[in-house]
Amino acid sequence: MKKAAVILIINLNGLILGVSRKNDKNKFGLPGGKLNYKETYLKAAIRETFEETGLNAKDCKYLLTKEDEGFKVKCFYTFSWEGEISSKEEGIVKWLKFEEIMTEASAFPEYNKKVFEEIKKIFPNYYFQ
Repeated sequence: MKKAAVILIINLNGLILGVSRKNDKNKFGLPGGKLNYKETYLKAAIRETFEETGLNAKDCKYLLTKEDEGFKVKCFYTFSWEGEISSKEEGIVKWLKFEEIMTEASAFPEYNKKVFEEIKKIFPNYYFQ
């Protein structure tokens, strides 16, 4: 089974950081990617997020695990990071409303819906756009 990890980065305005797919700049998902050999899920999520966004995620907390289509994906979340948005990779990085990554036109909309459901359980009174 392949392994991947992502991080849900939330800013004070209730927006989340999204990264477009390399081959489709209109499809956004959460920053993250596949684990390297002997890499932990959290380390992979932090590394991939930095590579894709230029941000160093801090104080990450576990949110959920989903297994399907031969992948096991762990999601973490944070409200804390260092750095400025930049990317050496091909994707576009920008702050999005949750609804923008839950539409059928986004990357992994069903997974993103589950992420949003879980984060709302933890922070029911937080204003997410």
